[in-house]
Amino acid sequence: MTKRFLVCLTLVSISLALSGCPKKPTFPFYPDRDAIVDMITEDIADVFNTQIIDLAVPDTTSLSTAYWREIDRVGRRIAISFFYEGTPHEIPLAEVAVLDSMFGYFHLVIEDTSYTPPARVRVKKPLKELATIRAKFEKWGEDKDPRKGWILTDISGVEIHSEVSSRHLSSATLQALSVGQLTLTGSQIRSARSINEVPELSFGESVNLNATCGDSADIVFMHYDGSEDLTKQEMYPLGEETFRGSFSAPQSAGYYHVTVDIISLSTVTSQDTTVYDSRRWGILYKVD
Repeated sequence: MTKRFLVCLTLVSISLALSGCPKKPTFPFYPDRDAIVDMITEDIADVFNTQIIDLAVPDTTSLSTAYWREIDRVGRRIAISFFYEGTPHEIPLAEVAVLDSMFGYFHLVIEDTSYTPPARVRVKKPLKELATIRAKFEKWGEDKDPRKGWILTDISGVEIHSEVSSRHLSSATLQALSVGQLTLTGSQIRSARSINEVPELSFGESVNLNATCGDSADIVFMHYDGSEDLTKQEMYPLGEETFRGSFSAPQSAGYYHVTVDIISLSTVTSQDTTVYDSRRWGILYKVD
């Protein structure tokens, strides 16, 4: 054999050996932030839903006073803080705040007693509200895992308040066979707690909700998932500053919110378009 032939044979052997070796898999670049945002907006969107009120327009032909919200624009901002190696946490942690800004109008139909006889007038008050949900994610998997191994570990309810608001929720109590009597303060509802602490209700179960607010003159509604869509129900007074409503848990498994909606009396009696004082607390629960 010539020297040139031996060199060519060696090169061919090396080429064949390399072609038979399995290639190390590669993955497209997928930032941690994108993985968590995709979970929030796609995988578990119901948990992070802030559109948790019935916006149906009521029949105002037979009511002396009627009021409803019209939300026509929503802007979302997701703030994420990551904590990796070198922090007090044993595993990577992400603290999240989901902030939805809502814009629209609060519609009010009332009797104006300055006319003789009194006349029904319609008032359109500009509406600007901020909704907040807080959460924590931990990374228990590898980069090759779905969503890079991030999982939701802590979640809050929803708090939504008008631009100027003095409304207050002292406590909300769920009463049902599956949870007994569970009482949450307004502060507990808006704080992130373990996903394992989310109240779990049974299919179609009857539930009472008692809400204690800061002013017995407040207008208090409850919003919940009905048989087809969100339903609004006015809560009736039990005693000083405490109101009650009742609902049935949905017949489908999933995460839902039941919402305590508090509106100041002046909001629904004043024709001044700058008077709009409202705050809502959405309690997250699970049906399974």
